Amino acid sequence: MSKLALFLLVLLALALIFWVLEAIHIGPQSLRIGAYSVLALVAVGLLARLAIRK
Repeated sequence: MSKLALFLLVLLALALIFWVLEAIHIGPQSLRIGAYSVLALVAVGLLARLAIRK
């Protein structure tokens, strides 16, 4: 995968994450914290995959 495609994929993932966070903004605080932790784990996993591929 080219670096440009990877960059666009990361941007798309970030946009999706922010959209989901905005969508659940009206939810209870505990749900938001759970979603943040899950998304943080996903982001760390993606960064680890990028680091391994380089």
